[in-house]
Amino acid sequence: MQNLFLKIIAVCFFSFLADLSFCQVSETNLLKHPAQDTTRVNLLLELSNELARTKTEKAKTYAEEALVLARKLNFEKGEGDANTCLALICYAKGDFGMALKLNEVALKIRTKLNDKYGMAGSYANMSNNLRKTGNYARAIEFQLKALKLREEIKDKKLIGDSYSSLGNIYYSQGNLQMAEEYNRKALVLYEHAGDKVRIAAVLSNLGAINANMKRTDSALYYMRRAIELKKDDKDLGTVASIYNNIGSLYSGSGQYDSAFFYLDKSEKIFSEKQNKFGIAQAKLNKAVVYVHKEDHPKAIQLFLASLAISKEIGSLVITGECTSGLAKEYEATQKYKEAFVFYKEYIAARDSMTNEQNTKKTIHAQMQYDFDKKSAADSIKNNEAKKFEDIKHKQEIARQKIFTYGGIAGFLVMIIVAGISYFAFRNKRTANIEIARQKLLVEEKQKEILDSIYYARRIQRALITPEKYIDRKLNYLRKKN
Repeated sequence: MQNLFLKIIAVCFFSFLADLSFCQVSETNLLKHPAQDTTRVNLLLELSNELARTKTEKAKTYAEEALVLARKLNFEKGEGDANTCLALICYAKGDFGMALKLNEVALKIRTKLNDKYGMAGSYANMSNNLRKTGNYARAIEFQLKALKLREEIKDKKLIGDSYSSLGNIYYSQGNLQMAEEYNRKALVLYEHAGDKVRIAAVLSNLGAINANMKRTDSALYYMRRAIELKKDDKDLGTVASIYNNIGSLYSGSGQYDSAFFYLDKSEKIFSEKQNKFGIAQAKLNKAVVYVHKEDHPKAIQLFLASLAISKEIGSLVITGECTSGLAKEYEATQKYKEAFVFYKEYIAARDSMTNEQNTKKTIHAQMQYDFDKKSAADSIKNNEAKKFEDIKHKQEIARQKIFTYGGIAGFLVMIIVAGISYFAFRNKRTANIEIARQKLLVEEKQKEILDSIYYARRIQRALITPEKYIDRKLNYLRKKN
């Protein structure tokens, strides 16, 4: 039975952290701004958010004033935020039905404004409301929608919130492997951001998971670390939930006095905060302690008290555990008629939470998210590949242009060179013709000159006595003498 009860203690303490910032805004600052404008709306909402977990009634007054003023000013963003703030207050009180309706109103406004940050917060808040009432299929569907938007806006803390919430939903379904996987993903992001509040929440979640896995030492280690981080925190609701988990852990290990010590502290805080879901949890876990002690009357009394509250707030999770416990206790006391009645109620509650259709919806939602994420990754990869191909294509075009322009330039140079060569050839040919003509003219003149010389020489030779005759006469005279 301990395993069954541990399944309902998934501690998603940050249902609305994604949507609302806890700014330290004092009432003095609000009084300093009496003007009825959008600034006052924001101041009212910030103050309401700050008080939402400690002074819920006062927080509600400020949120309602902000809502009225936002509508008067036609300030749609402020109206959406005011509805979210009122939803947070209802959630803190355990009124999950009203919280869901207010978040639906906020989501409609934020969708109209295309406020992705706000839309993600609304989806996350609705998911947490649905988880508390046992509608796990829709809870996963909405949380995955929130996660997708948060991944788009790249807010790591909010992504961590969605991981943590998904882990809690899977934990409530008994899927401990998925629960641990998502919570560890969240823890990595929170530790990187140094967010002690969120780290404490995830540590408490991991404590509950390890308790259900029978890792008692690890469970206590995580829970004590969570308490240490939360010891100075004003958010006592979170501390109360951690006490509740520790009490259940001690109950399962047979340390009943320690279990009652922590469960009493938990119920006291939840009662002070008027958190009906927390009160029902604490009473339920006390009943489990009495089951272990075989104190059937006290166990039945506490089961009935917890069941009455769970029906009031519409929590199928606690209703299922209470009716299951009552059926077994009445059977143990041989009150079979009552046992049969509560057993039927248990079956009805269980089937509402875990019917085949809801299981299929849960699987479909997770698969759709995984598919969308893979498609987005593939799309990014394809876009990068396309960009790479476009760059290559542009580079190829640029290279082709260089080749084309180079070819054109080369062709023009070739034409210019050919033109120059042609003109040079033509000029040379003309020069050669002129040279040949001049040469011919010179040769003709030379011939004329030589002919004249030869003619004169012949005349000269005709007039002058031949040398042989003279030589002969000279020789004759020499002989004679």
